[in-house]
Amino acid sequence: MLEIDGTLIVVIISFLAFMVIMQKIFYAPMTEIRQDRNNYINDNLEKARITREESGNIVKDYENTITQARIKANNIVFDSTSSANKDKSQVIGDTMNEVNNQVQIGRESILNDKNNAREALKPQIMSLAHSISAKVLGEEVPLSAGLTEEMIDKALNR
Repeated sequence: MLEIDGTLIVVIISFLAFMVIMQKIFYAPMTEIRQDRNNYINDNLEKARITREESGNIVKDYENTITQARIKANNIVFDSTSSANKDKSQVIGDTMNEVNNQVQIGRESILNDKNNAREALKPQIMSLAHSISAKVLGEEVPLSAGLTEEMIDKALNR
């Protein structure tokens, strides 16, 4: 049979005291550290998502600007062509030169707007890449650490 004496009670009390001490000293801080780490990771992921959405919105805005410039240039070309058709019987040679000049201006305007939009995006891309890499890596990363103008140009030309 099982005899219950003083040592069994002391062992049970010692075990319970050990469990309480372990809970307060080891398990509670460990749980808190894990929770803090999970919160930190989730916060950084959320910030990265927001930054990605903001950069996507900026890119869409610049694409809309380029599209509007193309529409404007196409309207200039269309207006010039209509004008040339009306004056065709009077001054065919002069009208053809005028239309060609306006088409070239429209193309240069589109190319200029496109280049301006790309140049305007470069610092923002550098800044966003730097902040995203700093947030993901958890430390400051120098701007010259691998991201080059060539990489940005390559990304913009896609």
